[in-house]
Amino acid sequence: MLALWTHTATKRGIMSEISLKHYLAKLDTLLEENAYDEAIYHCRHIIQHFPRNVAAYQRLAIALLRMSRWNEAGETLRRVLSVYPDDVRTHNGLAQVYQKQNKPDLVIWHLERVFDQEPNNNETMNNLRELYRLYRGYEPAKLHMTTG
Repeated sequence: MLALWTHTATKRGIMSEISLKHYLAKLDTLLEENAYDEAIYHCRHIIQHFPRNVAAYQRLAIALLRMSRWNEAGETLRRVLSVYPDDVRTHNGLAQVYQKQNKPDLVIWHLERVFDQEPNNNETMNNLRELYRLYRGYEPAKLHMTTG
């Protein structure tokens, strides 16, 4: 069981016990309700007690991305990627971070990893073609998977 602090409980010094599974579900609800500051607080609380809990890092990254906190989101996503190197959502998130940081080579690299996992994703294919055209001077008729 993990102690869950709520805003109202914090004012009263009250803490309730909750399982980690339910705590993560509560974080999902906070993210759906656009309560990103609160979600970040709770993610960090979980990580403080369970520093290897990748699910908390994933939710933290989502909140940071949605708040446009690119540097923190990038750092968090790289941690997730170290555990799940083929995670499509993580590669998409990092591509978004690097797009905002104007690092086109890294955007392309991460989108290529997404394409490797989802070769029929039209949005990824179109984004890659556009990036190749803008930053590498050509637009391939057919995209090829990486050698990995």
